[in-house]
Amino acid sequence: MNRVTLGVALLATLMAAVPTFATTTVFDNCGGSCGWQTGGWVANNNGFPYWDNPSADGANRNVGHYISGTGFFSGTPGVPGDDIPWYGQNSGGGAAQDMYFSTNAPGYTATLRIEIAGLASSNIFGWYVRNANGTLGALTPIFAGNASAGAVSVFTPSALFGFYITTGDGFTYYTESSRNPNPTCAQQGNYANCVAANQTQLQHFALFRGNPSATTLWIGAEDRTLSTESATYSGKVRYGDYNDMIIKMSESPIPEPSTYVLFGAGLVGLGLFGHRRRKNS
Repeated sequence: MNRVTLGVALLATLMAAVPTFATTTVFDNCGGSCGWQTGGWVANNNGFPYWDNPSADGANRNVGHYISGTGFFSGTPGVPGDDIPWYGQNSGGGAAQDMYFSTNAPGYTATLRIEIAGLASSNIFGWYVRNANGTLGALTPIFAGNASAGAVSVFTPSALFGFYITTGDGFTYYTESSRNPNPTCAQQGNYANCVAANQTQLQHFALFRGNPSATTLWIGAEDRTLSTESATYSGKVRYGDYNDMIIKMSESPIPEPSTYVLFGAGLVGLGLFGHRRRKNS
């Protein structure tokens, strides 16, 4: 077998060793009443699901419109389309609280798709360590305030982790909502009809799973305090539009162990072949 033939055979063998992916697991405190919701949804600003609300940024601009490429975002390239699974309550369209994650993927590639926020220049999105005993560990930024749409970041989280957004108002909200602060109306700038709602009971993140692959997640973050009352901001009820940062995240593939073995064996084989030819020449 000559060197070219050996190289082709090695390449074919390596291509046959297809890398596998790990699926990110979501945990919550719903007691079994939450999960990936696959029923039909339409972005129509009616509050179902919980992230489908009118936006103070303009008509038809919430995260659902972006994900589905409808309303203001009609014709946006690279969005997954409507009716992809979202994570929340099995009935009523409510949010899952205290969401955190685990995966055995070697890392993630995150892309900041869009920011529609007055605080965009100072908002920070990142991941945090969730210790095995449930305590909060270190916070690591993924996209800082100077990041703009199209920015890409590669990161490797801990075994258990969550996401957070630190806002230009100085508050940090977590996917584990029980960690959220509870700012007063004065701290919030005393916006119209302010209600100092309990943010530990309100989810500041919307989570979608890209189809057909479960290895891609879409996350929408809300940087303003939310309310269950008729509190308004710029004339809109503050239920959240979740478009302040929208991030696409893809898991890195896990190479099969055989890939490394075959690659190493191939290199050895090529080396021995070259040595034999030099010896015989």
